[in-house]
Amino acid sequence: MRGVITEMRRVTWPTRQEWIAATLLTIALVVGVGLFTAGCDYLFGLIFGWLTGGTR
Repeated sequence: MRGVITEMRRVTWPTRQEWIAATLLTIALVVGVGLFTAGCDYLFGLIFGWLTGGTR
């Protein structure tokens, strides 16, 4: 257990500003990937619908 405590003291923890920036970047990337995926789904749906004569 002492080894764990010693190693935890050696860790360089991020500052509050770094933590906030990393969190905002993660949220932005998740939203971006989600929008990209939704756009691809919509586009492929249109293409597939056109190829198969539309939905019934």
